[in-house]
Amino acid sequence: MTMESRRLHKLEKELQRTVAKIIASLKDPRVQFVSVVDVKLSKDMRYLDVYVSVLDSSKKEELKAVLKKAQGFIRRQIPNYMRLRIVPQVRVKLDESIERGSRVLQIIKKLRRERGEDDDLSHDVGDGAEIPELVGELVKEDSKSDSEQVD
Repeated sequence: MTMESRRLHKLEKELQRTVAKIIASLKDPRVQFVSVVDVKLSKDMRYLDVYVSVLDSSKKEELKAVLKKAQGFIRRQIPNYMRLRIVPQVRVKLDESIERGSRVLQIIKKLRRERGEDDDLSHDVGDGAEIPELVGELVKEDSKSDSEQVD
């Protein structure tokens, strides 16, 4: 890791903590269960993508709108917590990796049950040899369920 990338990574972690504090300080009760999962600062340090996770997925669109309105406020608050030459423009985005990961695990468990295997993945360390086969089945299953939803 170069000196510049280490500096950028350190700055991103500090911005993540700062943005999390700012979001937690918002008076809106709808943002109580929002977690700042990650931030990505552009190389020119002008843009800060903030990835948030929402506990109640049924309200994620509503929370996305609330946080989108708060982007300017968050940007204006950053200098109160840390000194930056350039305060980046904040862009809040929903992080759906937890949902996707959960969905993948459910599909893998379903496939294992269909094969008559134990669906408990906690003890399954293995060498990963079956992963390509499972992924192929996962893609087929996923595309089948997507086509079923369209109809």
